[in-house]
Amino acid sequence: MKSIVQWNSRLGTDPEDNVEATESLLQAFSGWTPPESVTISEFVARVDGRGGLIIMETDDAAAIDLLVAQYAPWFDYDVHPVLDVADGAAQAAAGVAWARAALG
Repeated sequence: MKSIVQWNSRLGTDPEDNVEATESLLQAFSGWTPPESVTISEFVARVDGRGGLIIMETDDAAAIDLLVAQYAPWFDYDVHPVLDVADGAAQAAAGVAWARAALG
């Protein structure tokens, strides 16, 4: 399953707290490796410093849950399972055909 994991930084109002949080995040990230069951095709940070995205593939939902749990102290997350556009369009067409048939 392909998924997009989007994160947003939890910045506070105190600059010193933000610096300390960033330092602790960088320390934690320096030793991180993705789970073996995850293939990452894109791993990008927003240029405004407020978050980023990972596009990944895995059949192991627990691996996504672990990734989110590891960085929950620093980030808020949205996780979106996705399909390639052609596959999504085919599903939409099948859904419309089903709905038309159901409506009689």
